[in-house]
Amino acid sequence: MLLMNQINVMVKPEDLEGVKAVDLCIGGDHGAGRFRMLLKILLRFTSKPAIVKRYEVANVLHSKDDIDVLHKTVLEKIIEGLRKIYDGGRFIVTMNEDRQLNLSFSHSLSENLTICDVPIRLFINGDLKYFAQMLGREGMSTSWCMWCEAHPNQWSGLFNVPMNQLWSISKQQQFVQLINSG
Repeated sequence: MLLMNQINVMVKPEDLEGVKAVDLCIGGDHGAGRFRMLLKILLRFTSKPAIVKRYEVANVLHSKDDIDVLHKTVLEKIIEGLRKIYDGGRFIVTMNEDRQLNLSFSHSLSENLTICDVPIRLFINGDLKYFAQMLGREGMSTSWCMWCEAHPNQWSGLFNVPMNQLWSISKQQQFVQLINSG
């Protein structure tokens, strides 16, 4: 993932003095014939303004806004990286004897000097379609209903939609289990 290779470019050890927390905001959108995903890193301090860094995580040229192209290109790597960040829950920067910085998101046995070890928060930003795609709602577009899988020509109110077509928490849990099982 980008962060692993960019930590020495991203910050200097002195930038990390007094960091109390780190926020990562990731978001994306399709427009002008391509899908773009950006990452914003906020190093938060108790006594000075935040340091903000922005990085492009993905830039996929594709005329159609569908999740299939993301599956074939960048989505797996992005999800893998976000899972590591979320599971670890920490922003840990160590420095080796060559003064090279290393970033990890969970504690490990290391003889390197720890420069920073703070909690990390992960935020996902985007429009409703982006959220739907990240939740696995295939075929989602601005003309589809956020509450069910019905096409606009079938809309006649939520009370008329069969229960198996409504997006429910249990449906989302089933989808997460499907993802986790490979």
